[in-house]
Amino acid sequence: MRYGEETEKGVASGKTRSRLYVSFCERGGKMNTDLHIHSTYSDGDLTPREIVDRMIQSGADAFAITDHDEISGALAAAEYAAEKKIKVVIGVELSSRFDDISVHILGYNVTEGGKLSLLLEKQRESRHIRNRTIVDKLCSLGMELSYEEVLAAAGGRTVGRSHIGKAMVRKGYCRSLAEAFAEYIGEGKIAFAEGEKPGIKECVEAIIQAGGKAVVAHPCKIPVASAAEEIVLRAKNYGAEGIEAAYFTQTKAQADRFRTLAVKTGMFVTGGSDFHSPEITRLGARFFCPDKLTISALRL
Repeated sequence: MRYGEETEKGVASGKTRSRLYVSFCERGGKMNTDLHIHSTYSDGDLTPREIVDRMIQSGADAFAITDHDEISGALAAAEYAAEKKIKVVIGVELSSRFDDISVHILGYNVTEGGKLSLLLEKQRESRHIRNRTIVDKLCSLGMELSYEEVLAAAGGRTVGRSHIGKAMVRKGYCRSLAEAFAEYIGEGKIAFAEGEKPGIKECVEAIIQAGGKAVVAHPCKIPVASAAEEIVLRAKNYGAEGIEAAYFTQTKAQADRFRTLAVKTGMFVTGGSDFHSPEITRLGARFFCPDKLTISALRL
């Protein structure tokens, strides 16, 4: 299924949907992709091998694993898929800041070493400090939770808030991961803590030095909507070349807004599911169909 088809069916049936992709189903596209997937190497629930197998079964032509602060999962997927008929793009997702606004930057076709590896290590350490602060806050609320339990939930990989939430569910403090975020560890909630983040410029430059293309991730989620265009333009000035304008929770107005911005600035468009768990998203149920500009930029 390509982005846009489910939207059209929903409209035809008279049902209102919040996931509108029709503006970003590249009508001339013949390639099925998902360029935003997380594996167990960060806060996803599926291993790289499981992702490869599911994407092949779904009919994908290419996909990117974009783990938080980690490229090992993408490398593992590429190695496993080497003899299979599917392309794996080596990706990463970095958390950055613009003033006090959180901005995520995606990197595609990156390689190990140099500034990027140093930045990834720095970011992972910052996450550990942030996560320990969150656990301390939860303990102050009367929860008996240790950071060792969170590390166990992460299985030795990059630790995220989802691992804290899973530990809370296992201990019976929440009924679901969604409840843990909604009540305790989501942004602005009682146990939330912000980690130290680099600037947009540092992230973009590290991606470029690693041979990659930098993309502003899900601009529809930038918490200060009025600043989104300025942030995209600032990232472009630093060397970012793309916008993730096809994102599964955006409204049609947001989709149109960022597609228009991409055209105006000459940036290419990417899209994907931002998959983390099969409990939330069915991997391979939707595809982003890139145009020639994106295919060329990402060597798809």
